[in-house]
Amino acid sequence: VHRLDSTHAPSAGTATNVAPDEEAVGGPVDATAAEPGTAPVVVTVQPNGPLLVTGAVSLRRADGTVVREDTRFALCRCGQSANKPFCDGSHKTGFTAD
Repeated sequence: VHRLDSTHAPSAGTATNVAPDEEAVGGPVDATAAEPGTAPVVVTVQPNGPLLVTGAVSLRRADGTVVREDTRFALCRCGQSANKPFCDGSHKTGFTAD
């Protein structure tokens, strides 16, 4: 189980069921989704972009509330997404990873 600190969890009413698309992550997204519990979780750092998470993942707030259960999504690492903790493509405005 991957836990998300509540300080980074989306606020109430934030849409979180948006799968990453090629525009958001800056490249192709593997469309072959695994069945929950059958694939290892893999986190891939996209160059100057989000963390692409694949595998059966339950993303939860610190209190255990499920934010999203899915087999693929992109997590923001630039801090500019309007849909945190998920990527919305805002990194394309000039985010450069260290």
